Amino acid sequence: MKIGQLRLSLVGMSNAGKSYWSQRLAAEAGFTHLCCDDLIERELGNELLELGYSGGIADMAKWMGQPYDKQFPVNQQRYLDLETDTLRTIMAELQNSTLKGNIIIDTTGSVVHTSPAIRHKLSELTTVIYLEATKAMRHQMFELYIKEPKPVVWGDIFKAEKGESDNEALARCYPELLKYRSTLYAEMADVTVPRNTSLALADSAAFLAYVKGALPQT
Repeated sequence: MKIGQLRLSLVGMSNAGKSYWSQRLAAEAGFTHLCCDDLIERELGNELLELGYSGGIADMAKWMGQPYDKQFPVNQQRYLDLETDTLRTIMAELQNSTLKGNIIIDTTGSVVHTSPAIRHKLSELTTVIYLEATKAMRHQMFELYIKEPKPVVWGDIFKAEKGESDNEALARCYPELLKYRSTLYAEMADVTVPRNTSLALADSAAFLAYVKGALPQT
């Protein structure tokens, strides 16, 4: 990794620290911060306004709905298509050298639901850093998801069992979704940053030093 030529992508679950470290790298080390959630929201902006939403991540979550809602399958696919288009645009700019200097891509939690080709290309063009969540955090993440919903792509993970309420099925399936995603995040990653390590790093310089030290030596 050479300063001035860093192209990093952060992957991991919502609330794992992607936005936190992206923002710190932008503020402290001058990285260009590309937030996929913000770019997707921008693309959806007019559509959400026409539907009566005021905008923001909370309204985007309401628009998508929960996996048991009628509108969810269509809106989930729409969101995933926009995420794919957003990543393709970013990667094209990386290939064309339109984006200069150090770049940090703050991916959505659902990046692992994009096609293998998209994920492979992102791994080719950037150093992928997985901010790992502990098993203990997964219960907390469900509570945060219920309290402050974010748009979540479920794929085919959500399947209600006979006699379950919607909320019961959601509570049972959410840990399965996190487990499924964890495997794919790890497969994508060049570097995995354990949660305890992430919390102990003092600043962006320490974060970059850890990543550099964890990369395979060539």
